[in-house]
Amino acid sequence: CRAGMFSNEGAGFCEACPIGLSSVTGASECTPCGPGQAGEEGDCRRCPVGTWSDAVGLASRADCTPCPSGSFSDVLGAISNDTCTLCRTGMFSKEGAGYCEFCPAGASSEPGASECTPCGPGRAGEEGVCRRCPAGTWSDAVSLTSRGDCSPCPSGSFSGVLGATSSSICIPCPAGSFAEDRGAGFCEACPAGSWSFGGAS
Repeated sequence: CRAGMFSNEGAGFCEACPIGLSSVTGASECTPCGPGQAGEEGDCRRCPVGTWSDAVGLASRADCTPCPSGSFSDVLGAISNDTCTLCRTGMFSKEGAGYCEFCPAGASSEPGASECTPCGPGRAGEEGVCRRCPAGTWSDAVSLTSRGDCSPCPSGSFSGVLGATSSSICIPCPAGSFAEDRGAGFCEACPAGSWSFGGAS
């Protein structure tokens, strides 16, 4: 008899192994598939990545237990949920995943996340992490994809606030100082022998 079939002594034909069992060539009986496997068409086939099983005699790979959302496993034929590893910060997964996916631009996640969350005002989602708008900038938008998209304070003003959500943090430079460029985090003192009104650029 070929693999996946068996016969008793004196039999006139070979029989297929029952579901969940397998056999080698020339077998007189079928045996249950071990943990991490399922018996399909008389052959023990390993549980797919993203799943595991500690059961014996599993009838289908669809019966392997999936890793929970927010985790993954790249192991074939896993026999324990110890192979299910949490997704790291900035990544996510659905149930039964073989790998974690990166959060889209403008969103972030905590370790073990099943979905990503849009970054709120004053922040931008870069590499799966919500990072604060730099000093001298602000944003009231949601899901900003780059800190370079934060709105700059106008020339002649500055802000030392990180993650600002309103232009109200932009303060005019005091007399005797200036901010030539937009998005300044501080005002520079006028050179010796010169002077300026408040809000000078």
